[in-house]
Amino acid sequence: MKFLIFAENTRENSKHLHHRNTAASELRRRIKLAGHESMTIEWLTYWSKQDLIEVVDLYFKDCNDPVIAVSNTFDESNSDLVYLKDVFIYAKEKFPNLKIIHGGNRALAENYEQVDIEFLGRSLGIFDDWIRGKDLSKYTIGTNPLVLINYNFDQYIDNPIIHTLYDDDCLDSNDVLGFEIGVGCRFNCAFCGYELRNSKIVNLNDYKRLSIFFEEAYRKYGISNFYCIDDTVNESEEKLSILAEAVSNLSYRPKISAYARLDLLQKKYQRDLFKKIYFDSLFLGIESFNSNVSKITRKRTSMESVYGSLEFLRDECPDTIVMGSLILGLVGDTYESVDQALQKAADEKLLYALQINTLSLATEKYTDPYWLSEIQKNPEEYGYKVTSINNDAKIANTLIQWENDWTNNVEANKMNRYFRNKYKNDFIFCTHSEVSTFRQMKILKDKKVASLEFLASKGQPISTLYKEKYIKNKKQLLGI
Repeated sequence: MKFLIFAENTRENSKHLHHRNTAASELRRRIKLAGHESMTIEWLTYWSKQDLIEVVDLYFKDCNDPVIAVSNTFDESNSDLVYLKDVFIYAKEKFPNLKIIHGGNRALAENYEQVDIEFLGRSLGIFDDWIRGKDLSKYTIGTNPLVLINYNFDQYIDNPIIHTLYDDDCLDSNDVLGFEIGVGCRFNCAFCGYELRNSKIVNLNDYKRLSIFFEEAYRKYGISNFYCIDDTVNESEEKLSILAEAVSNLSYRPKISAYARLDLLQKKYQRDLFKKIYFDSLFLGIESFNSNVSKITRKRTSMESVYGSLEFLRDECPDTIVMGSLILGLVGDTYESVDQALQKAADEKLLYALQINTLSLATEKYTDPYWLSEIQKNPEEYGYKVTSINNDAKIANTLIQWENDWTNNVEANKMNRYFRNKYKNDFIFCTHSEVSTFRQMKILKDKKVASLEFLASKGQPISTLYKEKYIKNKKQLLGI
């Protein structure tokens, strides 16, 4: 088989981002291990459809078993498939044996007219079985298209991935690449829908492999910006030790962005490792500063340790951009406790950026129950009364109206807007992907607070130039 992989990481309101697609890179590695050929076309929506058709013509010329693979991440509306529809129709007419496979979503949506096989969730193991012609019956939940999902996910055999470096991917110093230290997360937070939460063990990467990756990326392409894919980078001291060892003897200091659990930073050994790694930016899933909420959601976090860890990062890692996420509407919280915590974080400069989300509940209509959090599966047990379900909604997060003992989803949304406006001069309201992007672009050279709209307006033309440069180099490589 010969694979043409289409990938897109920036859609709608995220066009200022430019992280490379690590899933597509891992797909290529597995295709090669199976003895087949592949090539990736990234930033697919920035290509003209005519150019994409020409790529299909050139790449599949004289090929008897062509495969188009579309790799996307949580594209709930399947906008990639919509954009590629004309390309698919042309390709299937030109190459009758063509198979189109699609992966990256967690639930079936729409627009699968041209797709032959749909891989749901973290499904690289299923892909390995498919490409080797093994029996897929244990994964099959649909036949038109063929829909595959792994309900018996095996944490013992899934290995952490690293972005593989291919010359024909036209990498350069502007790129931000992903890597993974370990598979799974040992915690079991009630609001989390990660399929490998509550893992008893994790497979860990080798520090030598990571070190070679960092050094080769910098030496060959000048790449110094990376993001750690792990759900929690500091869930164990072993994970941090691996990363600290990997960066210890490099010829430069890589700029790494990562997710971390804040309460674990009270440990001295972890703090020492954080200082050695010196993360460029950290995203902290705080969710609430209220200890009552922490008990209900199984975080069991003491507020003293949370504030103490934030003070450590502020004082001992002053160049690290520290971000936090909050969920509004959690049982055990109050308007006053949220406001007081935000005021303290602003006054003491404990956080630079914030992501505030209103609690959203999903149903099995758009999200497979395999990925529902404990709160979503049993809302009433956690204090949430479902008041109505909008069966006509197209996006899972807009489906359910809920209320609890102090608020409801409508009021929580109002609070969200209120806090964003009240603290707009104290925090940037954005994601950690955006912060790492702006850092790479040199837009965030210091810790001055600016609006996301302002930063995005500066970042989007730069990001577009990066993508246009990639497309120019890729077309030159292909001879079109």
